[in-house]
Amino acid sequence: IYLYRGGNTSTDYNTIFTSGSSSDGIRLLESNNNTLYKNFINTSSLDDSHGIWAEMSDYSTIISNTIFTSGLFARGIRLRSSFSTIANNSIVTYGEEGYGIQLRNGVAFNDIISNNISTYGQFGYGINLFLNVQNSSVKENKILTFGDDGIGIKCNNCSNLNIMNNNISTFGLRSYGSLLDEKTLNTTLYNNTIFTNNTDADGVYIDS
Repeated sequence: IYLYRGGNTSTDYNTIFTSGSSSDGIRLLESNNNTLYKNFINTSSLDDSHGIWAEMSDYSTIISNTIFTSGLFARGIRLRSSFSTIANNSIVTYGEEGYGIQLRNGVAFNDIISNNISTYGQFGYGINLFLNVQNSSVKENKILTFGDDGIGIKCNNCSNLNIMNNNISTFGLRSYGSLLDEKTLNTTLYNNTIFTNNTDADGVYIDS
């Protein structure tokens, strides 16, 4: 499903299977005020597939979807939009560098709440906030990572974030519950439950 410059729509209760390079289950581009609710999405690709990809599509509401992705660089939900809510989704990624949810490139005022995320593969991240994500909340998510170098929540060059009440477990060498880089500012980590199980694994790592 591809929505381009469309607004005020609701995409609900669809069953979507995709395969092939750079395949997407649902993609929104320059489409504001849309709701994606209770869709079942399974994407399989050699590389760069997305369950849901919302780009320049502010005020997106992405709720209660079930997403399976497999392949290199697979993303369950990729958001380059602001003023949006991602809540109560179930996401499983299989493959190296698979991310459950990724926000990136200067987006702001987003809420990531009560999602259930599992990643299987090296460098798997549950939630990745990348390149100047601002004024957003990550709350009450359950995250499992299976594979070396996995990270539950990773923040790169972000500011004014609230990361609260999340439950994170990592299983793999050199894995982290939460990792904040040296350019992440004014961020609160509060009341998160973190379990790491392997060598060189840390609950919280703050790069400075």
